Amino acid sequence: MNYYDAKWSCGSFNEHRIRIFADKEINPTGTDIVTIAPTSHTFFKIAIAEGKTSLGTIEADKNNPAQFDISRTGFSAKDPAYIYGGTFIEEIDLSCFAEKLKAADLSLCYDDVLGAPIKVLNVGTKYTQTSNTVYTGKTSGTQIRLTGYDTSKNTDAFANLRTLDITGQSTITSTQDLIATYNRKNLQNLYAIGTSIS
Repeated sequence: MNYYDAKWSCGSFNEHRIRIFADKEINPTGTDIVTIAPTSHTFFKIAIAEGKTSLGTIEADKNNPAQFDISRTGFSAKDPAYIYGGTFIEEIDLSCFAEKLKAADLSLCYDDVLGAPIKVLNVGTKYTQTSNTVYTGKTSGTQIRLTGYDTSKNTDAFANLRTLDITGQSTITSTQDLIATYNRKNLQNLYAIGTSIS
């Protein structure tokens, strides 16, 4: 994928996407901002309804990350949202609706030429401190699933992941599914306050 594929939403741009499964509600206060920092000058797009309804396309570079205000948009885990332009995503912050996040599939961010671009992933959410040593997350339901490995291609979009924020994801009981399965040797920072990891 190149700059012009991203600018005109053509070529392989639409193939390199993130699928987000979340029961996100409309937030009239206007605080739901998805932030994406790119590896280089490019464009990103968010869409719902099987990719048919665009929520906008934003130009971004290293000094000016893309910021999508999705406050007035709702979507469900049964009808995932899509973020296009995945091969140029270096940092992505989904914390604005992480409390409702069920799963995120980032495996198609990997590119045969550019490799694994993602270095920072934030799916952290709120937590409360119930004692001097106990922090409780706000999430409920099943443990979130973060997928970076594509079994059909034997590629891993998380191979260069440096920072993972899972703060407040109380249903996470082990890092095994998130990290150890694919030997996250480059991971330097793991933020896990308010999870069930012991």
